[in-house]
Amino acid sequence: MKYTISEVELDLDTLQTLAELDKTCFPADAQVVFGGTRWWVVECVGEPVAYGGLEHLPEDRGFLCRVGVLRAHRRKGLHRRLIRARERGARALGMKRLVTYTDKDNVSSSNNLIKCGYQLYRPEGEWGALNGLYWWRDL
Repeated sequence: MKYTISEVELDLDTLQTLAELDKTCFPADAQVVFGGTRWWVVECVGEPVAYGGLEHLPEDRGFLCRVGVLRAHRRKGLHRRLIRARERGARALGMKRLVTYTDKDNVSSSNNLIKCGYQLYRPEGEWGALNGLYWWRDL
């Protein structure tokens, strides 16, 4: 299967697509607000199958926020491709460091971050998942 990844404009159609992907990937989670963040979507034969966001933080930092891959398209490297695409976007915006977090039980996401060069760190105050692991990488 051929996958294409692109940064998307936040129009009404895109917001609906992101919301539908998020609900499918995380049915038990509360609805995410998608405004104010840059978003990338992965498509397969014109159908959206994965997404990921990048939020600009103070001091030339960025936050790799919400990412989801539909179950049928997992284990194909899409999460890592989304990490790399958002890193390119962050560099283009002049960001020097990216941070993110995973749930401590989310081994797959943690391993993908490690493969992309992210390291564990302990923030001064927890700001993500209650049982979170915090990650950073200088660009």
